[in-house]
Amino acid sequence: MAIASSGGSPPTVNTQIVKLAGQSVSGVVVGNWQTAETNVVILGANNTRYKVHALNVQILGLVGVITIRMYTEVNGVERQIFPDPLATTFTVAVDGPAISVINGTFGISEALRVTVQSTNILDNGATLAYDATLEAM
Repeated sequence: MAIASSGGSPPTVNTQIVKLAGQSVSGVVVGNWQTAETNVVILGANNTRYKVHALNVQILGLVGVITIRMYTEVNGVERQIFPDPLATTFTVAVDGPAISVINGTFGISEALRVTVQSTNILDNGATLAYDATLEAM
């Protein structure tokens, strides 16, 4: 089986092994979650392929009904791809203090923007945490 080449030298074994190590991304965001849908994190980059193995969003401390959304470009236009079904929401009381938004390998080739929105004004100014594991392709 022949493998098409785009020119240049093939990647070294060491380069490929380093990619397999992956990277962890985590952080804390303060937002006015009820005022407007607010960015939590942007994973990856446009025109760059990644495998997202996990994405967890901590909603501990939020009291409203929470909507977590993910967006990516489809044919050059940013489109919402999560949740499915679109009306899916979460609460700490029912779903727990953290939501495993991605739990398994999910391939992306454009930036993946993750947002949160709440129905409760008391959530404005609250702190939210996230954690993700990525692997370059």
